[in-house]
Amino acid sequence: MEAGLSPDESRAMGYYFGALLVIGALGWFITEGWDAFTGWQLATIAASYAAVFFLVGRRLWVKPLFRIPGGLLVTVAVCMTPLAV
Repeated sequence: MEAGLSPDESRAMGYYFGALLVIGALGWFITEGWDAFTGWQLATIAASYAAVFFLVGRRLWVKPLFRIPGGLLVTVAVCMTPLAV
């Protein structure tokens, strides 16, 4: 057995790390903007991001090569829900 990750595993790790980074960054953005924006503005921003992530994720999900990033984008969209409420 070789030590290390295969190229597919490395790519998947990059996708997972990227999704985690996006979730954290958007959460931080909303937290920083909490005092600068009103409630409806925060909800609109979060819902817009969620809609974009969901639509792109759904589009990627149907392509077999892009199922992991598509699923992660849908996950990011779901993680935007608490920020919109």
